[in-house]
Amino acid sequence: MEPGYLSDKLSVPELQPGEIHLWILPLQAQGEFLERCRSVLPVQEHNRSANFKFDSSRESYWVSQGGLRILLSAYLGLKPEEINLGRRSKGK
Repeated sequence: MEPGYLSDKLSVPELQPGEIHLWILPLQAQGEFLERCRSVLPVQEHNRSANFKFDSSRESYWVSQGGLRILLSAYLGLKPEEINLGRRSKGK
């Protein structure tokens, strides 16, 4: 059985009005979790991460961006690959 953060059916509590949920992801992830985060990123994110000088920076980026998509997908009832995150003119 795979851990919840690897599942396509991540279970999250329902978000109530006036409530926030705080999630903490291990940016120094490895193994299946790192691969799961990397696998949900679109081509543009892979291209962006290819510019990082250090593997550790690239992997942290995969976890932050892929992990965000995985969490948002659970709240929105979409697949992580369907989550489109935009950037402003300066890349933020």
